[in-house]
Amino acid sequence: MADVRGDDFEPGSSRRHAIVVRSVEEEYVWLREHYPGHRVTSQALCLDGNGLFDVLQIESESGDARELHFALGRPLKKRTRPSTR
Repeated sequence: MADVRGDDFEPGSSRRHAIVVRSVEEEYVWLREHYPGHRVTSQALCLDGNGLFDVLQIESESGDARELHFALGRPLKKRTRPSTR
């Protein structure tokens, strides 16, 4: 499925569509539920201006590989300017 910009809209397909979790343990629970039989081949922790991301490379029993992006922590609230009162 593609969004308005034409981006891949599959959950976890990019940082923009990262799966929000509160812990690494929650990542693996999500992985087992959505990709049973897959194994993690690598894991990288990344930090950018939007927060902390975990990027997992996974592989199916038949060798199909994909990358999943998880946003660690709560979704970020929009930053607003301080009150001028």
